[in-house]
Amino acid sequence: MDYQALQENARRLLRRVEELGEEAGHGVTLLAASKTRNKEEIRAVKEAGISFFGENRADELKKKDGEGAYEGAHLHFIGTFQSNKAKYLVGRAELIHSLSTESAAEAVEKEALKRGIRQKVLEEIHVGNEATKSGVPLAGAEDFARYLQKFPHIDLRGFMCVPPVGEDPTPYFEAVAALYQRLGPVYGFDTLSMGMTHDYEKAIRAGANLVRIGTALFGERNYPR
Repeated sequence: MDYQALQENARRLLRRVEELGEEAGHGVTLLAASKTRNKEEIRAVKEAGISFFGENRADELKKKDGEGAYEGAHLHFIGTFQSNKAKYLVGRAELIHSLSTESAAEAVEKEALKRGIRQKVLEEIHVGNEATKSGVPLAGAEDFARYLQKFPHIDLRGFMCVPPVGEDPTPYFEAVAALYQRLGPVYGFDTLSMGMTHDYEKAIRAGANLVRIGTALFGERNYPR
């Protein structure tokens, strides 16, 4: 890994995200999706100015956090949330992006109560017909947001979505952004997590204030064989 090239790439992406945010009229956070990346790569990106990182797997997040990989940075969980992993994520991840079921909410509440904290979460919204994707259907998103208010140790901060592959993501982004704008003042939302490497520019233009970028930052993932 050429760490100098990685840092130059990080700075370039930070500038681009800032430019797009200025054009859209709102600030945008670049979150580095660091799945499969080691602590040296994470450290290099931190030194370049990126301070938000997201992991997709609870076990990987736990391991790298234990190694001190994210020291001084903000750590988010951006993968599919499994209730049996709550003990690894609650209190360790600053923000969980993917809450979408009652059982998951109960697991987070139980673990947060045990730790004496309020866990920040995003509601994941399912905006397509892909059976492999998780999330609350857009039509039920407001009801689920209201449901989460019953849990004193859950702090709902906004929405996350992943549009269907192979379709123009803009209509999906705009639909979620419209709901975010309507409910935000009611619930005190501050985070709309939309957009990844292939569509983050469209997401920002639609209203995203946090984008999750992995491949465009680090290159193709190195999966263990």
